[in-house]
Amino acid sequence: MEIIRPVEGLGFKVIGKQCDCCKRDWRSYRSFDEELELFEFTRIEVRAGYAAERFVDGDQLVADLCQYCAYARLGKILRHLGNIFEVPPSSGAGGGG
Repeated sequence: MEIIRPVEGLGFKVIGKQCDCCKRDWRSYRSFDEELELFEFTRIEVRAGYAAERFVDGDQLVADLCQYCAYARLGKILRHLGNIFEVPPSSGAGGGG
């Protein structure tokens, strides 16, 4: 869940987040480390469709998880597709131009 505060002329500003699983809150103004944690939150959004068996048709559901709860709850079922920071190997010799 986002923790917001009003900002004159802007409406509001997100100053932190609370994990919907462990309920810990992380605030950007407390420390640089906590601010970095905010970027590691995982948001899951579900929109129940027609004839949904577990949710009511049309329900919109959301969960915000800190990286620790996301890993603990989802780590074993998530598929690893690669790493955005890894450089793929060259596909041929020479590189041409």
